[in-house]
Amino acid sequence: MLENLPFWPHLTVDQQQYLVRSAGFREYRKGQQLYDSSDECLGMIVVESGVIRTYIVSPEGREITLFKLGQGESCVLSVACVLSEIRFETQIMAAEDARLRIVPTAVFDKLFRENVYVREFAYETATRRFSAVMHVMQQMIFAGLDQRLAGFLLEQYEESGSPEIVMTQEEIAGEINSAREVVARSVRQFARDGLVSTGRGRIRILDPHGLQELAENQTR
Repeated sequence: MLENLPFWPHLTVDQQQYLVRSAGFREYRKGQQLYDSSDECLGMIVVESGVIRTYIVSPEGREITLFKLGQGESCVLSVACVLSEIRFETQIMAAEDARLRIVPTAVFDKLFRENVYVREFAYETATRRFSAVMHVMQQMIFAGLDQRLAGFLLEQYEESGSPEIVMTQEEIAGEINSAREVVARSVRQFARDGLVSTGRGRIRILDPHGLQELAENQTR
């Protein structure tokens, strides 16, 4: 997986060997905490398999998902630590069973200082993750709950290729940054409108076009 990093071909042989020797493996079970803002920076994380979720917790205890990282992606928070030693009030959790390759901060910092392509990778990665966070903030400020829920259901449909989404309403609420009770009301309305059907721990999409119109805030 390290060999797939965009800066890998631009490392010297010594730098490549140094990176491989230094990067350790860690495995996390679904729901296990990887990092919070009180921990020391992990360095650079590369997701070998599974999915990890970066989120913040509101004063009321509600989790707000900022972004997820899947196979082959790196963790922007670790890059940010290396860049500026800024500590973010964020937490990272395994959204699925995950296997990670972790490059210690000192190792990545050395490569960052020595190699312009590593610096370019770090800045581009930080920019992409910042854009993802801004998108979440825009959705929370400007998009209604029904619009966010419809968009999320369609995303899951497109990613899995299946109209059946196996998630609890509690999990969906965490994904779209809402409360379970609010999501439950919207899901019931979607079902009455013929957009979805529901079962225990699952939602089946019946009318993708109708959801698309709702996600785009159009009148059905």
